[in-house]
Amino acid sequence: MLRWAVLRPLLYRHASRNVSLLGKPRMWSSEASITSKYFYLEPEQKEKRVKEEQKLVAEGKGLRNTGVKIGGVRSDGKTPRFFKTVEVNAEDSGYIVRVDGRPLKSPKERKIVAPTKGLALCLASEWEYQDKFILPSSMPMTRIASGVLDLLPEGGSDLVRKSLLDGLRTDITVLRDNNNFMLSDLQKRKFAGVVRWFETHFGKVNVSSEYGGVTHPADTLQVVQAYLNKLDDWQLAGLEPLANASKSLILSLALMHGAITYEEAFKLTRLEENFQAEAWGEVEGGHDIDKADLAVRLSASIVWLQARGDSPDLPK
Repeated sequence: MLRWAVLRPLLYRHASRNVSLLGKPRMWSSEASITSKYFYLEPEQKEKRVKEEQKLVAEGKGLRNTGVKIGGVRSDGKTPRFFKTVEVNAEDSGYIVRVDGRPLKSPKERKIVAPTKGLALCLASEWEYQDKFILPSSMPMTRIASGVLDLLPEGGSDLVRKSLLDGLRTDITVLRDNNNFMLSDLQKRKFAGVVRWFETHFGKVNVSSEYGGVTHPADTLQVVQAYLNKLDDWQLAGLEPLANASKSLILSLALMHGAITYEEAFKLTRLEENFQAEAWGEVEGGHDIDKADLAVRLSASIVWLQARGDSPDLPK
């Protein structure tokens, strides 16, 4: 029998996704996109961004004469589909998604101009897919696009790069469980291939069972930093949520460059969770939702990166 201490955080996490502490549905904003509640910002910067977001939400009225504003769409799926047509138009600066002839805009009212037709078609398909009501949970790439325009240009790009690099310290592929030999051995065997691939291109990484994380060689970190510096905002926008979802920059880069498949990335990301579920059983309404959520986040990110294209060549 599962203890309440185990169930409570699961239930709270899923119950609080779309409802604020006051019980009111949250408006859809770029805060929930690539930067995942501005986790990478310093406290002062984070407070400033949150206040800006709250102001946008307070002022958001959805439809504007000059375009369709994403910030007016409710995250609880109760915004009716207010449009009939969705199309992609080429312009000098890129490709624009138009809803009933009006350009799609971010919560901060910046026109979304995708650098490739593939990305624009991905965004357009999410809007065309909507039925009687708009479901933001079915539009992950639209959220990513909002973050590209509203967050990364304001100094967020370097902070995302720093966050990705810092994440190597707690990357799931280099951490080993120090309380369970069977799990530790499973991690060693299953992660060996992708770690080997990473070391071939970026340099040696260390493996540890310490809770404080792993310290990697300076040379390796320099190579990774140089690679991340080559990524533009649209590529960072896809890589950051991929690393967040998989809890691993190493898995993300391997998936991004075709060294592993989506199915392999999914299984490796859930390696510990599946091990524990086999031992103790699954929580209905917990593990199944986590699986579905992970599937959406991984697939949206990798489709985004493939549609963006032009990834930098691997080092070495």
